[in-house]
Amino acid sequence: MSLDLIKVADHAENMGVFPKIAAGDPALIKTDAGKPVLASIKQLPLVEEARVSPTEAKYQIASDKLLGGKALKSTRFSLSEDF
Repeated sequence: MSLDLIKVADHAENMGVFPKIAAGDPALIKTDAGKPVLASIKQLPLVEEARVSPTEAKYQIASDKLLGGKALKSTRFSLSEDF
């Protein structure tokens, strides 16, 4: 028995949406979803800051913030007429 399957998926993180928002792409940051995502991205520590933390406690705080940033990927984006 053969299975013929096709899956069509649209994943914003695979389309470069988050790097473009982080870079300040005007078409994305003017959207209702883009504004809060950019604000949240700006609040995240740099990976290097976590990596060179002077204490384990400070590392854990930075690491937790970075892990929490993964939740941004669940932001629902939709294309608008002006996009």
